[in-house]
Amino acid sequence: QFGAYNPGDWGCNSSVPRAMGASLNQYIRFHFTGNLELCLLMLDDFLYSGDRSRLAEHAVPVCTAVVSGFRDRFPHRDAQGFVDLFPSQSLETYQCPDPASRESCVTNPTPDVAGLRAVLQRLVALPTGAADPAAVAGWRELLAVVPALPVHDGVVLPAAAGANKRSNSENTALYAVHPFRTYGWGKANLSEAQATYNSRPSPCNDGWCQDVIQAAMLNLTDDAAKMVAARAAAAPAKGFRFPGFAAHYQDFAPSLDHWAFMRTAVNYMLLTPLEDDRQRMVVFPTWPVDKWDVSFKLHGPLNTTVQGACVGGVLQELVVTPAERKGDVEVVGCRKQSVFV
Repeated sequence: QFGAYNPGDWGCNSSVPRAMGASLNQYIRFHFTGNLELCLLMLDDFLYSGDRSRLAEHAVPVCTAVVSGFRDRFPHRDAQGFVDLFPSQSLETYQCPDPASRESCVTNPTPDVAGLRAVLQRLVALPTGAADPAAVAGWRELLAVVPALPVHDGVVLPAAAGANKRSNSENTALYAVHPFRTYGWGKANLSEAQATYNSRPSPCNDGWCQDVIQAAMLNLTDDAAKMVAARAAAAPAKGFRFPGFAAHYQDFAPSLDHWAFMRTAVNYMLLTPLEDDRQRMVVFPTWPVDKWDVSFKLHGPLNTTVQGACVGGVLQELVVTPAERKGDVEVVGCRKQSVFV
């Protein structure tokens, strides 16, 4: 969540005790993950566009405030010296009825741990002069004490502790895949993330459910393709003049998520950034090249545009702009011809 509470979520009776500033609405009581998502989006904007003015005017101030909020809210350290993210909740699904109880409340929720790591890693890697040196030093110190993701028997957990009762249907452990990209194509421990996906408690392929994106990012081509096809076949919402609105699935009509998440999945199936030192990319990583012909033009990091086509499983076109970035684009899956543009 970002911004002020809805008055109904806060409650009109100000005499009710508010431990840790707790909202009366337990679904969003300690739900701060959206702040980290917003930061990562703003930092992605800079990575793709290189726009220093937007970085300075918007991204750095917002991310500075968000990180400071987490630092101030969770000042305590555990026995190993890592940040103790308690009392917390893991999205809307694992809540915090009693902020004083470790049994009732989540410790170190995976979405916030993954989000803090993703945002801080990007902040400390900003170009020299993009942020105040003292702030950068503070970010480095905080990054060093962010706890590790909770993993048990090769599966990512929703939280380190306290995730005892599900109150919604989010697959919270998979936020380490999307939106926070700890795991993904070409990254470490892919099988760990695939096992987490395969054992997710709430499989879903409509509205805001992220399974389609996560499958696309985890090299699960068959799953991703089936879910994209199913979303594309959905009927438009009734009663709206614009036919591009999807029907009601969760929360409101029309659904702004149903086809937007499908498009995000298609993007990852066709073009996935590796997020390494060179900001390399792979094309067709989870595209079903032997079933679906495709022609695309997509944007990548560092003001790079990639245009490609794969027909009958054979590469027909690959144009990278600027040309000097071509060495940072790898074709996988689609077979190369001896000559192509």
